[in-house]
Amino acid sequence: MGKSKRKFRLSIRFKTWAGVLLLNIIIVMVSMAYFSMVTTGDNTSLFLNDCENVSCALSRVVDVDEFLFLKGKIQAIYEFSSSHPLIDEKGSEEWNAYIAQYKEIAESEEYIKLRDFLRGMDDAYSDEIGCLYLVYVDFDAKTTIYVADSAYGENTYSPGTLDGLYGEGEDVLTDPALGFPAEITNTEKYGWIASAGSPIFYGEEVVGYAFADLPMEAVRKHQSDNIMTLFLYLISTVAFIVIVAMIVIHFILIGPIRKLNNATESYDSQDREKTHETFSKLRINTRDELSDLADSMRRMEMEVYDNISSLTEMNEALIASQSETRKMTELATKDGLTGLRNKIAYNDDVAILDEAIANGKAQPFGIAMVDLNYLKIINDDLGHEAGDQALIDLAKAISDHFEHSP
Repeated sequence: MGKSKRKFRLSIRFKTWAGVLLLNIIIVMVSMAYFSMVTTGDNTSLFLNDCENVSCALSRVVDVDEFLFLKGKIQAIYEFSSSHPLIDEKGSEEWNAYIAQYKEIAESEEYIKLRDFLRGMDDAYSDEIGCLYLVYVDFDAKTTIYVADSAYGENTYSPGTLDGLYGEGEDVLTDPALGFPAEITNTEKYGWIASAGSPIFYGEEVVGYAFADLPMEAVRKHQSDNIMTLFLYLISTVAFIVIVAMIVIHFILIGPIRKLNNATESYDSQDREKTHETFSKLRINTRDELSDLADSMRRMEMEVYDNISSLTEMNEALIASQSETRKMTELATKDGLTGLRNKIAYNDDVAILDEAIANGKAQPFGIAMVDLNYLKIINDDLGHEAGDQALIDLAKAISDHFEHSP
């Protein structure tokens, strides 16, 4: 027969490693998912709050007199204009004709000064701020009118640019001091931004609004950085936990099991003393089921050792007893003088022969009768020692002649 195929097996060490690693991977994944959900909401709230703070700060540091001066010039053109196209019509002939009316204002020293002030604030926080701009509201037309904008190039909105009021922004129609609360929009026109507008006061009168647009990409980048930091932290923590766990598991599980396995593999039935010495030194101090198992194995080996020792002693005693019995039986069936088998042995052999004859299994046999004459004369004339010697010599002669006689 061929060798039996060895079954696939995994060591406890490998299973433990895999279990600890899998558990930590699950913990990392759950932590990352939870952190991502939590931080998304937290970062968005913080971002909206930052957006409101920036717009509020801008409303307080802007030169209100410069703002009112430009507002007055823009308002004069706006009220005189016959058309008021919204920003959605940008690029159309009507739009271009409307914006062309503000060219002189856009090139004026006052506008450039206010625009550069906005750009200075924007550039100082370019990683976080997308755009800063100042507007005022035509409450009757529900329209915001741009006064100055910090954007560059094609993204710049000329003074006089018009945009409608939407959503929560309409609340300023009833209470101008409310301003425009921070909100997130994702449109083709403005992109994905958080926007907030704080009122600009002249005394107690709201004369305009300072807006801050913050790109949401900054939120996602910040969140991505936080998640990566968390990931690296978790990986380091997991590596530390796995190493510590394996060290602990080695001492409380793998090491003790290996001791038990080595003790059982060292068992040698041919060298009981060596095996007994190995088990007597077996000590596991984990104070759990493994230490109980080690104590049970040690006690079991002690009992087996004691039982085998007792059986060995009993066997030796039995062998000695059997030897003594054989000697006594031999003495009982042997003549003390001649060394030949006596009448007791003769009767035993007769019984065996009778049984064999009765069973038809007897082999051919013969019986010789030998008598020593003049034994009494020898004893009387030469002494009993001479008579005994005569019996001994006769027994020897018969035994030598009948070699196979019992």
